[in-house]
Amino acid sequence: MIHLYKQGGNWKKDGKEYTIKAVNEKDKAKHIDDGWVCSLSEVKAPAKRKRKTTKKVTNDDDKK
Repeated sequence: MIHLYKQGGNWKKDGKEYTIKAVNEKDKAKHIDDGWVCSLSEVKAPAKRKRKTTKKVTNDDDKK
């Protein structure tokens, strides 16, 4: 049996939420094709949302 990991789930480490699954070596390729990875370091942390910034428009901006 080998362990595979996927983003999202109940387990947490270093800001990453992940799911872990034990599968037979012969089923590994099928799971890899479905988005599972071989090591926890390959699980990506959730993307940080960027705050929207708005530019204040003034009359001076139109004169450029």
